[in-house]
Amino acid sequence: LPCLAYTDNVIINEVEAGAMTGIEPTRENLYKIAKTLKDYGVKERVIIHTPEVGVCLSENGFTCVPSYDIPAGFIKGTTGAGDAFCAGSLIGIYRGDTDEEILSFASAAAVAALSAADAVSGMRSEEQIKELCKNFNRRKICL
Repeated sequence: LPCLAYTDNVIINEVEAGAMTGIEPTRENLYKIAKTLKDYGVKERVIIHTPEVGVCLSENGFTCVPSYDIPAGFIKGTTGAGDAFCAGSLIGIYRGDTDEEILSFASAAAVAALSAADAVSGMRSEEQIKELCKNFNRRKICL
């Protein structure tokens, strides 16, 4: 927790975020968890990812982007999906994308990771990731 005052961006899953804040990591608590982490001193944004949704709290407000509703049998493995989400977020942050764009590409990168049993075989170029996800719909989730 003391390092958060020196942190620009936090990208974390709901379990880790809940443990850091002492708040139960439910979907209904994601805003409260993000706000608490931001109040601990995170300068730019707090991004929390779950299997169902990604959220971002920044000076631009609270943004929520549901995960893709991928078909049964698509998931070959979950190893690396959170890391892929983080990498996709970092790409968007580096480019100066909007919070919604950051979360959208991050969740697509996670889908690519889910397409392979190991942590790296599902990774593709940005265009290939977008192509992979173009026929998938997003879950119907609102916070």
